[in-house]
Amino acid sequence: MIKLVHVAMIAALMVSGAALAQTASDAGTPANPGSAAPEKKTSSRLLRGEVTAVDIEAKTLTVKAKKGGETVSVVVETDSQTQFIVKGATATLVDVRKGMSVAIMPDVGIATKVTATAPKAAPKRTTGSTTKPSNP
Repeated sequence: MIKLVHVAMIAALMVSGAALAQTASDAGTPANPGSAAPEKKTSSRLLRGEVTAVDIEAKTLTVKAKKGGETVSVVVETDSQTQFIVKGATATLVDVRKGMSVAIMPDVGIATKVTATAPKAAPKRTTGSTTKPSNP
């Protein structure tokens, strides 16, 4: 009887150990937490500006933006996971053009989302009077 209890206890320990190991690997945590690499923090802020260059081969956008009251040129990296929205439709880096207004998320690191719109047109200027002279 005691032998049967020992065998049952050993079996229970083996099953629970296997379940714990499986849970740790499912959660993406290593079995040895001391060897885990620190997670990189990402920003949830937007970078807003105007596209000044697009490099398809390097998968980058150069954006003129204001940071801290200064106008700066920022090179933004993209990758295969970057989502592009151009003029409200799903797009790719090829669809982004110089002069477009962009909002890029996050404001640092590799872009996860790029939303581009056509630049706002300058207001039309009229010269002279738009009324017709009346005939006497």
